[in-house]
Amino acid sequence: MEITILGSGSPPVPQIDRGGIGIHLSLGDDDVLVDCGPLTVHQMVEHGIDFVDIEDVFFTHHHIDHNSDFFQFAILGWSLGRDTLTVYGPDGTAEFVEGTTDIYHDHIESWQIRGRPREHDAAIRDIEVKTAPDAFPVQTADWEVTTQSVAHNITTTAYRFEEHPTGQSFVYTGDTGALQTAATFAADADVLVHEASQITAATILEAEAVPAKYLQGPFRTDTYEGYLDEATSGGDRDDSEYHTTAAEAGEVAAKANVDTLVLTHLSPYHDPNGMIRQAKQHFDGEIHIAEQGLHLTL
Repeated sequence: MEITILGSGSPPVPQIDRGGIGIHLSLGDDDVLVDCGPLTVHQMVEHGIDFVDIEDVFFTHHHIDHNSDFFQFAILGWSLGRDTLTVYGPDGTAEFVEGTTDIYHDHIESWQIRGRPREHDAAIRDIEVKTAPDAFPVQTADWEVTTQSVAHNITTTAYRFEEHPTGQSFVYTGDTGALQTAATFAADADVLVHEASQITAATILEAEAVPAKYLQGPFRTDTYEGYLDEATSGGDRDDSEYHTTAAEAGEVAAKANVDTLVLTHLSPYHDPNGMIRQAKQHFDGEIHIAEQGLHLTL
């Protein structure tokens, strides 16, 4: 199994060096995409991943930082030769996928007139959609996927991938508040990618350490100050129900007895070193910050 972090950012601040959420998995001979946030397609090109080969996409939920590059992924992949596509996700996924052909109907038709592959309609006009939890577990000869609902402000699904020949496993939480059940779902996984966007006093950068571009323009200083207020308030904001701190992610990893923890869903105001220190208070395994392009081979 190979895992590549294509993006790990958190709204409302778009980051050039940390796009929206996207994770590529190589499972035996298959390539799988989990979420498809901003810059996902560009990052696949950057890291030598042939996105035409990806015929299975799993969405945790439908916020723009997790799905907005899907239109580009679907249409460009189809135009370059992808002949089938299956999309998995929670309720609302069918409507989201149908929007691709509704919004881009004229675009798709104009490309077909110019000679794009009419015979590959299954990859663009007839995309197969399977909805959690009814469609799960998903099983192939080489791998299996199971799901668990998590605590977010819209319906959100966590995924666990098991590779049969190797016995290796990967879990991604999606966006979620801290859950005791997550440790059971991730039990003994090789890699756990856990969101850690809930900021604290120990995981926020000092203002002078924040790149200037994230303190000006549309963000100005009040965006950073909002994060600072959240951090100094002890995480009492409503977001604490829907997101997790680095320390809480470390607790889940420890209880789950995973080998490697990857912390994701980060703003430019998060202090990566502080996040690792907080997670290490609870988890003594390998810890990574989900930098764009992080590649793990199991």
